[in-house]
Amino acid sequence: MGMSGGVILRLAVTGLWGSLAALIIGALFVLTLALGMGCWSGTNKLFEAVYLFFWYLVAIQNISYLDFMGRYPEMIRIGISLIYGVATIMLFGVALLGRRRQLIQG
Repeated sequence: MGMSGGVILRLAVTGLWGSLAALIIGALFVLTLALGMGCWSGTNKLFEAVYLFFWYLVAIQNISYLDFMGRYPEMIRIGISLIYGVATIMLFGVALLGRRRQLIQG
């Protein structure tokens, strides 16, 4: 979030609220994806592999329907960021369950 501070400020000043929301949801999605995968796998390797592949599909291959950061305005309009918002909430729940499992097992 700190690295995208300038973009966040620009989106807020220009009133592009859909893009701003998509950016924030995308950042939270990545965080909860890392947290969930780390809690369940016990290592960061799974997240690193999945995120790299996911990023490659969106950024390099331009598969727009996988856009989790609001890079494509047409994906914001059709509500892809809402899907990622729901996925973020679900991943947070998965991470909480994984952490609970870790604490119970010792």
